[in-house]
Amino acid sequence: MIESVTRSCSSPHQYQHALTIGEELGNRAGIAASYHQLGMISQLRGDYTEAEHQYQRSLMIKGALGNRSGMAASYGQLGALAQDRGDHAEAEHQYQRALTIKQELGNRAGIAASYGQLGALAQDRGDHAEAEHQYQRALTIKQELGDRAGIAASYRQLGALAQLQGDYTEAEHQYQRAFTIAEELGDRAGIAGNHHQLGILAQLRGDYTGAEHHYRRALAIAEELGYRAGIATTISSLGSLELERGQLIEAVQLHIRAWLLHTEMKLGAAAVHNVDALRQLRDRMGPGPFLARTRQVLDPAQARALEDLLDRQA
Repeated sequence: MIESVTRSCSSPHQYQHALTIGEELGNRAGIAASYHQLGMISQLRGDYTEAEHQYQRSLMIKGALGNRSGMAASYGQLGALAQDRGDHAEAEHQYQRALTIKQELGNRAGIAASYGQLGALAQDRGDHAEAEHQYQRALTIKQELGDRAGIAASYRQLGALAQLQGDYTEAEHQYQRAFTIAEELGDRAGIAGNHHQLGILAQLRGDYTGAEHHYRRALAIAEELGYRAGIATTISSLGSLELERGQLIEAVQLHIRAWLLHTEMKLGAAAVHNVDALRQLRDRMGPGPFLARTRQVLDPAQARALEDLLDRQA
């Protein structure tokens, strides 16, 4: 999902212009495509309400035109949106709708993409056996098709799964395989994703210098791409790293930045992680020094809101 969205993030004005032209010409297929791309841009920026609105507009037109392949693409993005929001049941429903159409059309590349999405969903649910099964199904098809970008994405997924299972050697092997392909293809989003995963792996191994290096590289690329969710996630990871290092002031600043971004994007689950980290930091620093630090970073209203949140959830 990240890869597909980030490719479109650099040219929102082009898609708006294309939409205008499509409307002037009455090109309904072109209008639907523009709505879909604008939805992907909104999703990338964390505006999930607008993203869903655009996907549904696109889906309605595709349905009216009988564009089943386009409908499958819309269902897939609606599934990714639901998964980002933590609605696993809705995500599976949309992914299965997309998969059914792709199977009926014989779209093997699309089938592989759906298997990858279902694997990621199974991983989110903690079903690692099912996740690996789906990832391997996706990888097999991508290898048969010679889809190198897709192969790299599968390697990243398998690496993340191995990491969750504590097999760090296998995780690094898969990440490096993905990294090599991403660099050869010039896939900036893929490179950023690999840096972030390698940072997490280094942190788990206690290699804090290596972890910071990878996180900083991932953050720089996410900022270049305007990928706000990726920016927030990486800043949050840097905050966790500084907390482990005992650099409490830096950790406060980073987790506050991530909390603000996650809150703006209405990513509640991610924001909760930052709140939990900030509560730990308040306990370690003491309420007075912690509050003084937050007031240097936040305006008075934001500082009060954060304190209220920490007190309510304590």
